[in-house]
Amino acid sequence: MKLTKDDQYNLVSDLLTRTDFESRISNYKKKYSDLLTDDVLALLIVDELGRNILNNREIEISDISSIDTDGPVNIIGTIAEKNQLRSFNRKNNSTGYVLNLKLYDGTGSIRITLWDEHAKAAEEYVIGDQIKIINGYSKLHNSVREIHSSYHSRLIRNNID
Repeated sequence: MKLTKDDQYNLVSDLLTRTDFESRISNYKKKYSDLLTDDVLALLIVDELGRNILNNREIEISDISSIDTDGPVNIIGTIAEKNQLRSFNRKNNSTGYVLNLKLYDGTGSIRITLWDEHAKAAEEYVIGDQIKIINGYSKLHNSVREIHSSYHSRLIRNNID
């Protein structure tokens, strides 16, 4: 199945404006020195956003209230609270970053702990923004369920007006 750039955009039009989509394609063209077609570059963007239908799998989104075990989780929710970005020194003397959010989805709310690049990206988020976390990790911390980001997580901001 060959999908055109326009077909690919239709898969993510609720996440990106056409201008943002085209801008990302342009950035990839520069990165890959025009070696890839626009259709292939569009597929890379769609895959990054978790909407690649060629994978033959849909991402299952969990309701916050149903998250009750440790392990990988995908959620969509609205930011109810946001703490300040904090930096800290790791044992190896590198600098790490952490930012905590409280997310709700109509079924419940949960604390989100974002690390490093995800934390820095979320610094510009505001209360009321809707975000999607793909491949977060659910765990208990001080007897409270929370979700952490990792290197393998994706954090997608959806501004719903």
